[in-house]
Amino acid sequence: MANLKLSFEDVYTKVSEFLGLGSSPTGADLTKVKDITYRGLRNFLYPVNAENGELHHWSFLRQYNTLITTDGQWKYVLPSDFANVEIKFIHDSQSGYSPITKLSADAIMQKRVFANLNSYPEYFAIVSGNYTKETGQGYEVWFYGTPNGQYIIPYWYIIEPEKPVETTDIFVGGILASEAILECALAVAETQEEDKPGHHVQLAETIVQKLIKADKSTIADVLGKLVTPSGLVRGRFLETIEDSVYED
Repeated sequence: MANLKLSFEDVYTKVSEFLGLGSSPTGADLTKVKDITYRGLRNFLYPVNAENGELHHWSFLRQYNTLITTDGQWKYVLPSDFANVEIKFIHDSQSGYSPITKLSADAIMQKRVFANLNSYPEYFAIVSGNYTKETGQGYEVWFYGTPNGQYIIPYWYIIEPEKPVETTDIFVGGILASEAILECALAVAETQEEDKPGHHVQLAETIVQKLIKADKSTIADVLGKLVTPSGLVRGRFLETIEDSVYED
């Protein structure tokens, strides 16, 4: 069914037309406009909020997941699309345990040297895992104490979206995001070819900043209890799943 979302081909074709390469680029020209589109996409995915100078994490890149521990295992490989933890790892509401405190990997190792505690996880650290040229950088989470059984640990994380390859691939984020990605790609083309910021650079910045404001307004930054499908979770969290209900 037809929709208004822009495809990979829609965007790199616009870039090609902007550069005067026509609407059906081939060979080196096709490679060039695809590379420019990828650069524009990367610029869009990790923007800086002009209001506070901080990196903005798009709500549509937040993914809810659940980790279930195994008795005696304190290192766990995180999902292949993992980019960053958005919210601390937490214990399932039914456990009655407090949120798990974030530490550095060094601190986790020091605690293990001092006392190899077997219990429910009290601390966690995000650590770089295996790297391969095919899949890129992997990540792990380390816990202390070492789980002495199965613990259900929900968390949210920032995904690294898949690279568009096919002409019909749709960009992450929906209609407004795809329009912003188009302008970011045209901004890269404009800067690369004309060697100075112009109309598309300004337009891309305006659209991205407006989208950041709209995105922030959809995320409840609250202090209290979050009701998830599995029950209550205590602490300060961002409400990012549709079936969550905030309680006073």
